[in-house]
Amino acid sequence: MHFLFVIVMILIVVSCNRNNELANNRHLENKIDSLEEKILSLEKEISKQHNRADTASLPASSVVSKVSQKTVQAPKTSSIITKPKENEGLSGSTYYYYKTLPHKVSVIVTPWINQKRKVIFFNPFGDTTYVCNDVRMSYSITTRINKFYNNGAVNTITINNNPGASKYWTETYITFDINNNPQWKTVTQKPEINLEEGLNNKYWWNAKAKEWVKQEIIKEQEVSR
Repeated sequence: MHFLFVIVMILIVVSCNRNNELANNRHLENKIDSLEEKILSLEKEISKQHNRADTASLPASSVVSKVSQKTVQAPKTSSIITKPKENEGLSGSTYYYYKTLPHKVSVIVTPWINQKRKVIFFNPFGDTTYVCNDVRMSYSITTRINKFYNNGAVNTITINNNPGASKYWTETYITFDINNNPQWKTVTQKPEINLEEGLNNKYWWNAKAKEWVKQEIIKEQEVSR
């Protein structure tokens, strides 16, 4: 009986020790889990601090450029390019058009600005063929369109040149073809003095050189008999 009691006591002691060991093991496991969670939390915090430090070390311009690239979009090309208006800058001018070619300008007469204006002639392709510079000062040069062709081109013009303090003035008569190209010019002094001046006053237009060339009169020599 005494021996049995001893055995029972031994079993009880052993069982208590095992229970204590299990309890200790659970406690250790809980501590380990808690430490692991703290370590993970610390690692996350350190990672955040490193990211902040990297961002702070970048130049301000690079940070701004990244933001602008994401938020700002450049306007479309078609919205910022505008086609210039025809003959822009000649507001207040008088326009004459070719009749057989709609919207093609034949002549532009600009307004008087500082006592000056221009009469500009164009061919049907939009190229300038001739320009008259009018002036109204102490002297005057004024251009008058006399006649048009049926297609809207200019047939003839007269330019009155008055030097002012003189009893003489000149009238220039210019003919054009059907494309507003000048052809012939006749310069007449008013009042006329003699007949010879009226015979030596014609010029033809050199289209290549863009200038007037005086027509020479060939005088026949008398043949001796």
